[in-house]
Amino acid sequence: MGCVSFFKSFWPEIKSNAALFVGYLLGNLPEARQNAISKEHVCSALIMLLKDQTPAVRCRAAEAMSLLYQY
Repeated sequence: MGCVSFFKSFWPEIKSNAALFVGYLLGNLPEARQNAISKEHVCSALIMLLKDQTPAVRCRAAEAMSLLYQY
């Protein structure tokens, strides 16, 4: 949940890397711990990044969402 705060960064590199980190982190989270994270909050934050003005941020947000197929 702490990584989601970096989605509001001024720098596109920080936003895109935070999105990808969240995707990798949650994509590899054990099933026993998946209920501890608010899926609605994380997914809505990633959806907001899909609307970002920087193409690299949009690309990384889409890539992060693709890593959440088991989540």
